[in-house]
Amino acid sequence: MSQGLYDRGKDLTWKHMKDVQVVGAMGPPGGARNAVDPRFISLFSMFEIQAPSNDNLRTIYQVSMLSITFHHVHKCLLQAGLGVYLQCKSMPLS
Repeated sequence: MSQGLYDRGKDLTWKHMKDVQVVGAMGPPGGARNAVDPRFISLFSMFEIQAPSNDNLRTIYQVSMLSITFHHVHKCLLQAGLGVYLQCKSMPLS
């Protein structure tokens, strides 16, 4: 690879880039989103993570909160954390 890009200003100077990592996320095509060409995607390392089920989330939160000694506080925090996650998940992305 060329390890750089042209600055799109007036003089189109070459910008050298070294040790750059790019992180991105994609949603399914629809609305204002278009499908991405597979040839473009092949240039990157890709992986997919499925959203966990509510039961799995409850287990994850329970394991992460094992250090809390008061059982009733543990249950309240578990339900509150899961509620916040589900509320955020239901909000539309803008």
